[in-house]
Amino acid sequence: MTTSPSTPSVSVGNVYLLFPSMPSYYTYDQIYFPNQTYPTGTKLIVPPVGSAISGNGTSPNVLSIVTALDSTTYEPTLTPFYMPTNQDGFGMSSIINYGNILFRAYYDTRTSPYTLYIDSKLIFLGGEPSTYTLTRYPSTSNATVVSLYYNENGVFSGNSVPMVQITSSTNEWYCQTCNIDFIPQQDEELLITVYNETGAEVATCSVFCTPANVINTALNYKPKIQNLTVKGTQPLSTGGFYLYEQQTFSDLALYGELTFTDGTTQQITVDNVQTFLFGQNDFVASYSGLKQPMLMKYNLSPNQTVSANPASGTEVTSSSISVPFTVTVVANQLAAPIKLSVIPQWNLGTSSYELQYYYYSTDHNRATNVTNFVTIPNGTFTGNNFTTWQSFSFTIDMNNVDPVNYPSFAPYTQNVALKFQPPAALVRYLIADSLSSTIIYGADSSACRRPVLYCDTSTNQYFLSSLLFQNSAAILQAFYYNASPPYNTNTETAPPVPTHFTVRNPNTGGLILTSPIPLTNYTSAFSLVNGSDGYYVGGTVIVEFLQISGDSSTYILYGVPVDVHEATYIGPSST
Repeated sequence: MTTSPSTPSVSVGNVYLLFPSMPSYYTYDQIYFPNQTYPTGTKLIVPPVGSAISGNGTSPNVLSIVTALDSTTYEPTLTPFYMPTNQDGFGMSSIINYGNILFRAYYDTRTSPYTLYIDSKLIFLGGEPSTYTLTRYPSTSNATVVSLYYNENGVFSGNSVPMVQITSSTNEWYCQTCNIDFIPQQDEELLITVYNETGAEVATCSVFCTPANVINTALNYKPKIQNLTVKGTQPLSTGGFYLYEQQTFSDLALYGELTFTDGTTQQITVDNVQTFLFGQNDFVASYSGLKQPMLMKYNLSPNQTVSANPASGTEVTSSSISVPFTVTVVANQLAAPIKLSVIPQWNLGTSSYELQYYYYSTDHNRATNVTNFVTIPNGTFTGNNFTTWQSFSFTIDMNNVDPVNYPSFAPYTQNVALKFQPPAALVRYLIADSLSSTIIYGADSSACRRPVLYCDTSTNQYFLSSLLFQNSAAILQAFYYNASPPYNTNTETAPPVPTHFTVRNPNTGGLILTSPIPLTNYTSAFSLVNGSDGYYVGGTVIVEFLQISGDSSTYILYGVPVDVHEATYIGPSST
């Protein structure tokens, strides 16, 4: 593997890595760490040295610079520095004071070690505080850190005690309860020192001790969260939810339900303050068989914790609990499910990519260029954007292209996500159904190579490489299944398996392979109409998959864009 611009996309394990050639700005969640686990198909950045990274996995208000990059593991070294907050502008915390002369620390000796409660009126504002310590005899030679922190399992975890954010929408923090192993003197001073995620001191405050044996700990009892479940209309018996083609996502009316260790439950709404739903922003229930991965996340309230043994399937951090689920699009009864295949082509005159749209139906009897009827009502498409993913929705009135099945106005909407590279790159484009889709067409990795058609200009023969694709299953995965072909969920449980393939000219719509080739003979070279002198080299064609039955009935399944490169053919005799 290499980080050169000529290989912009490779894979490590089950993820795809992109290697920018110049330093840039990224968020922490966009970059690759070899010791972390990611969902299959995740797209991640290996940032060049000098790149700026915001966040550190737990707090967004940390800015780091990539100062080194391991050339073998791609582990980046992040060196943080202060980033101003909206509250104070200096990365420091201030204390909200309601006229208090002093703040108290209440200790209770009925437990061992002793419990210390920090005055609830002591609130820190700004600075993204992370932990605090308590120091006895501050400003003397006998100064000693005395705070003890035990995690929810009762295991001693050190002298640094995590701070707690009052709400996720404000940068206000308080000191949670800690423990001590001595009995303070009445009004003895202890110094609170607050640190941010980088370990920098951002605030100090003195508290003065007093006993508080009258505290009723039973009043502080809060059962821990055991599970987070997504609720809504149209659930599937196998888990997740379903939408009919073109049905509005809001029809699911999704909400969350917290289950506590004592058996009680609490319903929570998606308010985008404490409860969030990820995956729906660029999701359109366009074609039957589309599966959209989604995630519901609940940020814990102050003093709220999750059980040490949460329900299976949940994902837990120190500040949140989340649960992944899937929304599946199923066929309606009005017409056979369809999908438009998006075909990018490089236009040398404009130095940008242009898109062709081909209509495929699960009644398997058509492949039609419908580009002239497509509009983009949501989002924008820029053909020379080589830096970021683009996601947009496009719409077509099916009555204009298929009036037999759609005798009146029938709007169809589909989403697509695209990532472009300059035409000299091997991976010119990546295609997915949405930004959160785990299935990506066009990526190149050792596990699954990028779809490419080759031309031997010395013989005017075209071929698929048996070196890159060592069997027909590899062909189908790279060219067909990674493109998420549509299927009718009323009659099929998965996309139909192709038996043959052909080649189509995306500009004219005409077939340029005179006879379909069986997948069992995919290593054979073949001629294309008007394909002499490398006519199609450097361009893009449509490789279209078919299912041909024993009675020679031909079913058109789905077509995908494939770039044509020049190479020498070494293999079976041509057909």
